[in-house]
Amino acid sequence: MILDDLMATGGTALAFAQLIHENFDVLKNILRQAVINLPELSRSDLIKARCYLVENLIEFLETQWSVLQKNL
Repeated sequence: MILDDLMATGGTALAFAQLIHENFDVLKNILRQAVINLPELSRSDLIKARCYLVENLIEFLETQWSVLQKNL
């Protein structure tokens, strides 16, 4: 399992999953979890296409971020 605080471009998760795959011969049973996912930037589809499992706790849309910034 790869646990990440923020899923943006997915580069860290993909690199880490590749390291696990190459060094421990784990093929498909790698789960990438993130607390916050930014779907507009997210590469979750790319990670899924490489046969890794993906789960996110919170989906945070760009419009929600704009509202949050206005209220700060």
